[in-house]
Amino acid sequence: MITFVLFLALVVGLGVLLASGAGRPETFDGAERDAQRLHDEITTMLGRATQH
Repeated sequence: MITFVLFLALVVGLGVLLASGAGRPETFDGAERDAQRLHDEITTMLGRATQH
């Protein structure tokens, strides 16, 4: 009986996590923003390296 209750709680918890969006991958806009930030940081580092 306790095994069934634990299994049911696990299934419900997993369903709640998936329904809330925790299982969804990052959106394209978020990935694009991260790529732009990385590009800007690398450009800044290269610019500083050439000034010395």
